[in-house]
Amino acid sequence: MKKSLFAAVLSLVMVPFFLAAQESKRESVNLNELGKLYDKQIYELNLDIQKLIADGKFMENREFRSLPYQSEINYGPDSKNPQYVELKKHVYTRDGELGAEIIGYEEKTMQLYTDGKNLSKLVTIVRKKNFRTLEEEIVTIVDPSPTTEGTDDIVLTHQYNKRILVKEKKLVEVENTMDGPIRNSIKIQFIIPNLAILNNMLVFIAEVNSKDSKDADRKMTEFLNKAALY
Repeated sequence: MKKSLFAAVLSLVMVPFFLAAQESKRESVNLNELGKLYDKQIYELNLDIQKLIADGKFMENREFRSLPYQSEINYGPDSKNPQYVELKKHVYTRDGELGAEIIGYEEKTMQLYTDGKNLSKLVTIVRKKNFRTLEEEIVTIVDPSPTTEGTDDIVLTHQYNKRILVKEKKLVEVENTMDGPIRNSIKIQFIIPNLAILNNMLVFIAEVNSKDSKDADRKMTEFLNKAALY
């Protein structure tokens, strides 16, 4: 009788623990599956970016004139024999919502390492600086294999006022639990939107500059046609 009573009590204690463990395992699987869906979106966006670079001849044509607002394009590290095309976008921060005085800036730099056809590495540098306090915060994200599926090898570094807070930490090492799904949040809240914006910038640059080139050809033809009359 005592043994059966003990077994019953033990089962009442152990069953909730077992169910909690099973639920935790299911939640972990769901997080991983969600992360894989994000990885697929990241992979497909990177393939689109690679195609845009190749189709737009970004490494051949280095004299793009029309760029999105508050943006610039550079080539480096050696402009004569570049390894990457760099797109930089910034916004100024002001003193209050209607303040006229600029007190800092936020800047995002994206370096696309490419031979003109294949995208071999993607570096994103997010920087925020305050001119008054001289505070500066930088996060660098390096994807060493953007055109292969999976994001485990993405490396993050976080620096605040020259102090390293996170040093070359792989994305796979970032916490990803139900209480703190940080890894998945980085993917869906930053990496995917950032790649979508980069994609749109490349489309804008390629299309607008192609139109500008055609307009220039048309104006030259019109000028020559008029000259044929005299």
